[in-house]
Amino acid sequence: MKRPLSIIIIAALTVASCTGNRRQSAQTVYETAVSHYRDGNYAEALIAAIDASEADPADSTLAGIHALIYECHRITGNHTMALESARLAAGMSPDDPTARHSLVEAMISAEKPDEALEILAGEPDRRFRLEQTAQAAMAAGRHDLAKNALSSMLADSTYMDIAAQATLATLLTEEGKHDSAATVLADVNAALSSDPDELKALATYYSAAGIRDRAIDAYRQLAAVQDSMMDNMVSQGVYEKLYRHERSRLENEQRRARKRAFMMAGGITVTTLLVITLLTLILYRRTTESRRALQTQTDMLLLHEEMRQIKESSDRSRLAMRNLMKDRYEKVEMAANLLLDNSFSKNSDANITSALHDEVSRCRQPQFLSALEDALNRYCDNVIARLRTSVPSLSPQEMTLALYCAAGLSARVISMLTDRSAASLYTARHRLRKKIQKSGIPQETIDEFLSLIH
Repeated sequence: MKRPLSIIIIAALTVASCTGNRRQSAQTVYETAVSHYRDGNYAEALIAAIDASEADPADSTLAGIHALIYECHRITGNHTMALESARLAAGMSPDDPTARHSLVEAMISAEKPDEALEILAGEPDRRFRLEQTAQAAMAAGRHDLAKNALSSMLADSTYMDIAAQATLATLLTEEGKHDSAATVLADVNAALSSDPDELKALATYYSAAGIRDRAIDAYRQLAAVQDSMMDNMVSQGVYEKLYRHERSRLENEQRRARKRAFMMAGGITVTTLLVITLLTLILYRRTTESRRALQTQTDMLLLHEEMRQIKESSDRSRLAMRNLMKDRYEKVEMAANLLLDNSFSKNSDANITSALHDEVSRCRQPQFLSALEDALNRYCDNVIARLRTSVPSLSPQEMTLALYCAAGLSARVISMLTDRSAASLYTARHRLRKKIQKSGIPQETIDEFLSLIH
């Protein structure tokens, strides 16, 4: 029984010794992390603090380690990890106002303003509650709550905060209440302030209000004030970079504004040109349609007039042809009358037969037939030429049909004075045959037409 008890005692002493050594090691690593933090080596400070948290430190030391980890994450911009570290620090020190305040600031930086507002509802420190409520409400988009908090802060005559004034003025400016914003900032002078937070808030307001010169002056003074507080704040180079970034942002905003104005003017110009072009096209289309309709009406009227003239000319030609035939066959008619009325003596029969033979022979003379054919051809050619010049809208098929009709008419008239058929006369004319061949009409169509004028 004594031997196991001795073993247990030895093991307990060994564990206690190891635990003490680990805690002593954790304290050493923690002090190293604090030294790195004070020197501005935040990455090395963060690594050392994490190592210290894993070395089983004491509870009091662990709370400080989590607070240090929170500061390192906050400075390096890792707000999510900063929030987790702040939660751990506040959980280990629930009565510590610094840990509680750090947790609220971490929630606001991590874009969790609603959770921050819940904690701030029971915050006993009035100034901190009002300041952080204003920031959380602005982050949550609850501007009315932010304005109430800022107004409560500024209502206290013993509490004058340029940052609160500038923030309230920024809210009023965003709502378009420039006169109220100017009233709030009536006593604000950047040269009288040495608080970096106030200067930063004032510079932010000037930037939001578009007052570029004052914003640059505020950032320049902010960098100068920061240079005298290197042991507690970020280095001078960070604020110089912030100043350059703000100046670049303002210049970029001006360039974008000019670009937007130029693009808007260009868009208006292009839209106007498109509208004018569209209206011009519509007007041109309607004018073209009107002209086309008018031209069609004119062509129809010309066609009707031409057809009327052709009909009148055809009537006159038929009358002239009838008179010509009547004149040529007048003696034949007289001979026929004599043949019917007089006796059939040999003398009278011989005279009538001679007169009839002479007249028929005369009508069949080549000179008469050639003159008659030339007259008919000239008439038909004149009709075709007048149709082609007066009515240009006629299709080639319609012109070809008119040509066929004219040729058929000529052949028909000549065939009445001779023993030859109209078809033979029609196909025998060399000039018309060439025209038919040039028209490109199939041979079957030509044959069908010839069969119709037999």
